[in-house]
Amino acid sequence: MIGHNGERQLVCRTRRTSTAICTVLTMTVAGFAASGAFAASGDMAEHCTGLAGQAIGKSQIDTAEVVAATDTVPEYCSLAVTIPSEDIHYGLRLPFDWNGKTYMSGVGGFQGQIKPPTDFALAGGYVDYATDSGHSTEDPRAAFVADFALGNDRAILNFAYESYYQVAVEVEEIVADWYGKAPKRSYFQGCSGSGRIALVMAQRYPDLFDGIIAGAPAPNFVGDMLLSLTMAQASLAEPGGAMTEQRAQAITSYVAAKCDALDGLEDGIVSNPRACDVPVGQLQAELRLTDAETNVVKAMTTPIRLPNGAFVSNAFHLTGNESGTGNNWWYWLAPTDDEGTNNVYKMFGQALTRNWLVGDPNADPLEFEIADYANEIAQVSRLLDAWPADLTGLEEAGGMLIIWNGYADPIVSYQDVSAYYEDAVASVGGADEAADVARFYGLPGVLHCGGGVGPSTVDWLAALDDWVENDVSPDTVAVTGAAPDGESSISRPLCAYPSFPRYKGEGEGADPASFECVMPN
Repeated sequence: MIGHNGERQLVCRTRRTSTAICTVLTMTVAGFAASGAFAASGDMAEHCTGLAGQAIGKSQIDTAEVVAATDTVPEYCSLAVTIPSEDIHYGLRLPFDWNGKTYMSGVGGFQGQIKPPTDFALAGGYVDYATDSGHSTEDPRAAFVADFALGNDRAILNFAYESYYQVAVEVEEIVADWYGKAPKRSYFQGCSGSGRIALVMAQRYPDLFDGIIAGAPAPNFVGDMLLSLTMAQASLAEPGGAMTEQRAQAITSYVAAKCDALDGLEDGIVSNPRACDVPVGQLQAELRLTDAETNVVKAMTTPIRLPNGAFVSNAFHLTGNESGTGNNWWYWLAPTDDEGTNNVYKMFGQALTRNWLVGDPNADPLEFEIADYANEIAQVSRLLDAWPADLTGLEEAGGMLIIWNGYADPIVSYQDVSAYYEDAVASVGGADEAADVARFYGLPGVLHCGGGVGPSTVDWLAALDDWVENDVSPDTVAVTGAAPDGESSISRPLCAYPSFPRYKGEGEGADPASFECVMPN
């Protein structure tokens, strides 16, 4: 807005308390017209390219270019931005036809790269932005590169949470400068490592976003990696332990045979995994697993606690859908080189133990003992994890949180996510109170961030926006995807935890109307 003295003033959003966001920006009318706020001049393309080299707030705009419209994405202004004082980089995409809302998203693991433009957000008119989380790498497997944590406290804090807060504050200032008004809504969506960030944002900065989507969120990020490390240690400890595709498929097929019909329909999707209980000893006897193979399954399904009893991980629960296509159980445990190492060793064991817990780039993860590093684990967990669960701040701020996780996820245990949600519900006074703040959806047969034999396609952003803007519950949304045969399509109701979709006894198995969300016994 333009004040009576010819100065520009930004209206502070009522939900925000950050002084950085609420600071009144002043500049003359002439300065406003030259600043890149196209609302004052109308020439969007010219003002887009004119942003290059400008400093707004703490940010330096390095490049600015107009991206032409395509069949699916309208024209927008793309900015590469740096916060020099914090060594944070981010990409910001400003649609010429703006819906008044912003959308932040992230990538998984240890991040280190800026997520490309989100087409569906830009197509919907959202400002779209993402950060490298305060450290950058050209490594194509950036999500599993964690050497930035060796002796760099600023990079550690940025990755933990600070970069996302800093960028969200800066973006609001740039958006207000560009459009001439502050955004009316702001949303965050992440999966896996950035799902962790989603929960951390909800707890550390509960008034920063109006709505948050946390997919496969790893609330105990450190614990999930330690669980993967124990699996890697078991699989590499002796010959014959590394899981083969055939063995993984035999185990999951055996479990599925026991559990598929528990939801009323044998269709290859285990929808009620909490009722699926197949003892490891039974697997060993029936499938004649070797001791080494059995130890891998035990490592996968045995909860981890520190010597003082403190929580690390509730481990995985065999569901019978672990070996679906994509990032399945076998993918993470199968040998990947001549030395026999596997992905859980390379991506989690090395990254976590060497760079975060031991502080030695040459440390051997196979020799790592959790009990010997209890203090370091607790310290890093306090920095990175979303434990203990507490959504009181989000409730007070009026924000809303959607959590979702695949029941067959081989990286983030649904048991850990459901435990987080149950604690979060308790933090705000129980299920009735929590229903207005947070919802958790378990997706049957779905692997890490999607894929698997169960349907996993949901327009989470649309569901969140409808919930925030119109108070329409996400429970009304259906989840769609390919059927287990990989050829036909299927749809199921989206059931809020702890309910699950049970077949009514009649109707097509691909039709969501043939199912109802019921509570487990």
